Amino acid sequence: MLKYSSADVEKGVVKFFDSRPEKRFGFLLDASGNSLFFHYNNGGNHGSRTRSRVPMKDDEIHFIRIDGDRGPRARLWAF
Repeated sequence: MLKYSSADVEKGVVKFFDSRPEKRFGFLLDASGNSLFFHYNNGGNHGSRTRSRVPMKDDEIHFIRIDGDRGPRARLWAF
């Protein structure tokens, strides 16, 4: 299991999220305006207010940048 520290956590804003149960993915913009893919079921959500809540457009989101198969992506931390 990978370990992260609070120094690894970045802030971004959700720009799109597909909440259908079979999808649950989206894109966020980081502080530099770069778009990053995220999947809601990829771990994290340590600080979410409730596990039943899903990210929505314009939510501020905390994430960790990771290397994915197709380039950088975001692992959700809290929103």
